[in-house]
Amino acid sequence: MLIPAIRMTGDSGRRGNVIGPRPRREISGYLVEEAAQSENYHTLCERLGYDPSTA
Repeated sequence: MLIPAIRMTGDSGRRGNVIGPRPRREISGYLVEEAAQSENYHTLCERLGYDPSTA
């Protein structure tokens, strides 16, 4: 298997040889508050079809 042998630019920094869904990382209360107040965040979520709630 070559996946662990090749390091790509833009690597997410996550470790492991398995490609697949991973558990969500915990989001700090500070970041949740910042996102709720960010007009740009809501605009981006709308453009990409994402749910802007981080809960």
